[in-house]
Amino acid sequence: MIVDSHIHIFPPMGSASGHKSPRHHLRFVQRELATNDRLPIRADLNAQVTQSLPLIKDNNYTFDGLVDRDFRSGGYGRLMWTSEGQDVYKQYLPPSMVNLEALPGVMVATMNHSGVDKAVIHNGHLYGKLNEYQAKAIQNYPGRFWGLAVVDEWKAYHRSQLEVLEHAIKNLGLSGTWFDTRNIFFGGNNHKVEHRVFDTFFDLTKSLKTPVFWNCPANEPSKNSYLSTIRSLGKWLQKNPTIPCVLTNGFPFGFFTSKRGVVFPQEFWDIMKAPNLMVELCFPIIFGGLIDYPYRELRPIIRQFYKHLGPEKLVWGTDAPNVERFCTYKQSLDYLKDYCSFIPDQHMDMILGNNLARLFENT
Repeated sequence: MIVDSHIHIFPPMGSASGHKSPRHHLRFVQRELATNDRLPIRADLNAQVTQSLPLIKDNNYTFDGLVDRDFRSGGYGRLMWTSEGQDVYKQYLPPSMVNLEALPGVMVATMNHSGVDKAVIHNGHLYGKLNEYQAKAIQNYPGRFWGLAVVDEWKAYHRSQLEVLEHAIKNLGLSGTWFDTRNIFFGGNNHKVEHRVFDTFFDLTKSLKTPVFWNCPANEPSKNSYLSTIRSLGKWLQKNPTIPCVLTNGFPFGFFTSKRGVVFPQEFWDIMKAPNLMVELCFPIIFGGLIDYPYRELRPIIRQFYKHLGPEKLVWGTDAPNVERFCTYKQSLDYLKDYCSFIPDQHMDMILGNNLARLFENT
């Protein structure tokens, strides 16, 4: 069985998508684009601009720092805004996504074409509050998806969010929680994820016997901020050793690149070795715009993860359909499956699906 640890389905990104309004939803999208380091493109010239045209002010990465630039969907995978009278955009999704929509049926057809049996649907406010949307897709395509519930992380301990999670697991048929630690910060909460204020929420996940899929980016774009986030995750893992987890979305390799290549500090590996944590190999979405398929430059990095963590702690993910702005869905599988010959077949089978199948079977 081949299982993708990381895919998305969502309605048009310019719509409300479960949020109070389209404008409220687009705040989350704008904030995401504010941390994306790709320079925007002028719509009238189809040429990259030479300045960042920031979507935030004064390096304030909370919602209070968002700049009003008529941020909106630009069609064809683009997210657009207006600065000094000029329309500019970033190509966040593939150009084939005319309405910035990822239909479940298209995802299933893409999986079929590439020989992928099942996938984990990631949620997140960027795409919408989509617990109900996921549940419908799981019902319409039985046996093809596991779904992850989304809550408002910055107030996860509120009764309202406990009810959202319990409803998603018990009534909607979702199979785990998607938790973005950065949203705690963006929502104006100064507590870190290991703080006791979140104990009630994670006690509920434990009682529901479901895994947590973590997104742990830096609150601000710096190495120190990222390491602080990973240290908090490490403290949480020590505090909650019986809750199974997956760390998703790859890693900010640029913070750890030197003349010797990508070198993570020992404390990073020590945290990754937590017994209840698996780690997602989701790299073309990060490097696909910088290097060419079959991404031979990624093999030393993958070898590090394989050597330090072993095959039983690794899972394969793509971040589809987003990754298709760089390569095909099949290529995002084949770069690992067909080109990392240092991983024996039995271990590759674990990484490509067996580990995730065991995770959800046990929960």
